[in-house]
Amino acid sequence: MCVVTGRDVAAQPPSPWKGFEHETRHRWQLDSATDLSEAAAILRELVVAHTAGWWLVEPMVNGHLLAVRASR
Repeated sequence: MCVVTGRDVAAQPPSPWKGFEHETRHRWQLDSATDLSEAAAILRELVVAHTAGWWLVEPMVNGHLLAVRASR
């Protein structure tokens, strides 16, 4: 489990997702990419979310992502 302190929250960038829970199917989003720059942009969104304090609740299966973050 990840524990976020007040100091950690201040250092985190803005989240690309709103709220405290986010559920999506990234496989579908990647399937629509027509070139590597589009695929890279989608993956950057996941990196930004991770840096902003999100973590997976369960392993990704078939592109389905369920992530949460600590209450701010």
